[in-house]
Amino acid sequence: LPPFIEEEMKQIGTELKLVKIEKMYPDGKMDIKTEGLGIFRIIEFHKDVKDKLYHGATIEDVPFETQSGIDENREAIFKRIGELFKVMNIRKKLPQNFQLLETFRIAQKVGFNLQQKLDMLQLFSELERQNYMIDHLNNLLPMVREMESLRQRIQMNGHFKNILPPKV
Repeated sequence: LPPFIEEEMKQIGTELKLVKIEKMYPDGKMDIKTEGLGIFRIIEFHKDVKDKLYHGATIEDVPFETQSGIDENREAIFKRIGELFKVMNIRKKLPQNFQLLETFRIAQKVGFNLQQKLDMLQLFSELERQNYMIDHLNNLLPMVREMESLRQRIQMNGHFKNILPPKV
């Protein structure tokens, strides 16, 4: 499935396995669960495919690896996600052992926008993805902290403690 963003089909996508059909709707739409199997690049797009109701493409698999990451980065990501969840009061569980963290498995938990998800998909080594995720979290955390502080200030009732007016 290649992403279709802003009226444009991207040239890189994710091979998916249909795991489960959760719900079917009368209009033919479905809620489904999928599993990502790999990454591919479109070599040639085929608008018409004989005897098919959908488009097709000639693709090539894009190798990606998960072994080049380093534990220091895994630990940094783990700590930053923990802080993000704490600030935002999110009660999702992270793996107990940060050494098992793989960026593809936790990418949905770090607040990537659509473009960032696509950028991440095009990084083929775990080390590159780790660095990208750390940079993202380093930029995101100060904004989230500020937004949480703003939320708390907005909820205040307007009373001030221990603030004396200036002497005139």
